[in-house]
Order: sequence, then C-alpha cells, then structure tokens
Amino acid sequence: MFSTHYAKTGQLLRLNLRRDWLKIVFWLIGLVGLMAGAAAKFDGLYGTKKKR
Repeated sequence: MFSTHYAKTGQLLRLNLRRDWLKIVFWLIGLVGLMAGAAAKFDGLYGTKKKR
C-alpha cells in the first residue's frame, strides 16, 4: 500500500531539483548571508565586559 501511493515521488523530486537547483542555491546563499550578518551584529551589541 505504501509503495503504490508514493511510487513516482523520487522521479518528481529529481525533476524539481533539476529544474530549480539554481534558485535553491541562491536562497541558501542569501539565508546564510543573513544569518552571518545577524551573528556579526551580536559581537558589537554588548561590547566588552567592562562596558556591561
């Protein structure tokens, strides 16, 4: 029963990845860049131990 419901899932996944791989790469690069930028801001947010 399980195998008949999802018989062509692998083929559909490969087709979608082949079609949209560049879009996925750009999204991942953008998300990593945003997270790195946010992490860099936390370093200067609190300053030194003496300032806290």
